[in-house]
Amino acid sequence: MTKSKRLLIIVLVGIIMVLLVIPTLSARVVGSATLTLYAYVPAKTSVQVDQTGEIFFTSNYQNVLLNVAQWQDVTWLSVSAL
Repeated sequence: MTKSKRLLIIVLVGIIMVLLVIPTLSARVVGSATLTLYAYVPAKTSVQVDQTGEIFFTSNYQNVLLNVAQWQDVTWLSVSAL
């Protein structure tokens, strides 16, 4: 086999390899995945009373009950987390 034939075969194999690799590099892969995160969010309940006696209640826990009862000059505040 002569040098020119060997060079021609190497060039043709190189071109074929490039032609086979280019479509795989430009292929678009579309996929989806579901990611489930498990976390613990601690319950936070905040009760604040301003200077006028107004009560501000916030909680990120759904089962918190706030009861306010007044009798004469006394105000009872009850917070229950179930």
